[in-house]
Amino acid sequence: MYQGSLPPWTVDAGVPPSRYVVSHEGNLVGVLFGGTLRSPSPAQGPSNKILWISAEPRAGADLKVTLTPSGGGGPVTEQFPANSSPGEIYPSIVDVPKPGCWNVVAEWNGNRATLELPYEKG
Repeated sequence: MYQGSLPPWTVDAGVPPSRYVVSHEGNLVGVLFGGTLRSPSPAQGPSNKILWISAEPRAGADLKVTLTPSGGGGPVTEQFPANSSPGEIYPSIVDVPKPGCWNVVAEWNGNRATLELPYEKG
């Protein structure tokens, strides 16, 4: 987890310094807009909003995100359309059924990224 300026290749997305994660491959950033991710997501907010920014072109391809709890259990899969701008972005809200560390695999336009997201008790 990082706090501050995002990698230079994300500049087209126009995001100010924020709290964010970077994939192990360095090709995907997830900006956390609600602060701490929570499970369950609080009814009064903030939501688990993540702005995904890809280093590679989306070329109209959806972003498929599969999250698996590190302690084992079934995955959560979400899909987000490539219909937002500016830059190579995918806005999302990603909720999971329980708190903990979640392993993430993201795929779009033939690209793949892996990272971890921590969810605290909501």
